[in-house]
Amino acid sequence: GSLTYDIRMAAYEAGDANLAIPRLLVRQSRSGALGLGGEILASGPLPGGSAQGLRLPVKGMYAQGELSLWEQCTQIGFEELALASLSFDKQELTLCPAAGSSILRYGAGGLKIAAGTGSLDLSGKLGETPITIASGPVGFAWPGTMTAERLDIALGPPQDASRFTVSNVTGRFGDDIGGRFEGADIQLASVPMDMRDAKGAWTYEKGRVEIGDGAFTLVDREQVPRFNPLTASGARLSLEDNVILADAVLRELASGFAVTDVHVRHDLETSAGHADLDVRALTFGPNLQPDDLTDNALGVVANVEGTITGTGRIDWSASGEITSTGSFSSDSLDFAAAFGVVEGASGTVNFTDLVGLTTAPDQHIRMKMVNPGIEIFDGEMAFSLTDGE
Repeated sequence: GSLTYDIRMAAYEAGDANLAIPRLLVRQSRSGALGLGGEILASGPLPGGSAQGLRLPVKGMYAQGELSLWEQCTQIGFEELALASLSFDKQELTLCPAAGSSILRYGAGGLKIAAGTGSLDLSGKLGETPITIASGPVGFAWPGTMTAERLDIALGPPQDASRFTVSNVTGRFGDDIGGRFEGADIQLASVPMDMRDAKGAWTYEKGRVEIGDGAFTLVDREQVPRFNPLTASGARLSLEDNVILADAVLRELASGFAVTDVHVRHDLETSAGHADLDVRALTFGPNLQPDDLTDNALGVVANVEGTITGTGRIDWSASGEITSTGSFSSDSLDFAAAFGVVEGASGTVNFTDLVGLTTAPDQHIRMKMVNPGIEIFDGEMAFSLTDGE
């Protein structure tokens, strides 16, 4: 018949690596094929990271120059698993092979790995920031691709975590690591706005995640929105050392007209950050009015024609405090207000609460003509706004 070898190996250490084989049964058939069964305990470096207390059941066969392992679902465990700046706490996972195959094959064609799991429920840290990851089905192959459905990622302490929920993620593993995602909703702690239905391409290299060709809809988080939804395409984002940097052009939803360039910096560790706004040339006319951007403009101004330029800044702190300022100018703006028709308004308006549309006191603009019932030429108006009124 056959020969059976009972192999046991005490822990072997080499540098940071540790390998032990509590028991490994090797059965050799008459054909020379080797059946394998047992368990391996290992700690040490992995490509791009490390593992501590990895517990790996062994079940498979070596025949005709090819090693195949795990033709059935297998439960693996680890004390800690680290990939770049991402580390996971103690966990057990059940991995299953594709139908009619094994999880690992190694032969003349090189190393091939393909496995899947019905869900993930992981916790750990990204740098010093707590992270949890839950999901629906996940599958991966090496070399090859990764797919994940219904990802739910929380970064930070539970009481004020930033949340990323993603419908679908695909990835590729080879000379580079990257892929695409879609159906993502992003809610950053302390940031008063959310990104909805985001999609784009992602890459990972040396601890840095980059997103390109990003598209999303930006919405106000307040129950009564202070501004109407804005869209973006061609957006860019990076995540490195717990800091998110993002650049996008925000556009009015219906017309697609550019409203402002926005540059964001957000610290995941402190939940503090800011957004710089650059309004290069916001032109109002028949296809774009202020009430397309915010309902706060209803009843304040109408029939606006002209171009506005300016800059603004929104800051948010770890405590949730939000401050915003801005300064916006026009050389010639026509509009209808509650007090009458204005033509050729020019000047600069300074906001002490840009998000809430509140100006500093005693703002002044020049007007070529104002008609509150009788035409007045070359005048000046002093005013202030509080919550858009």
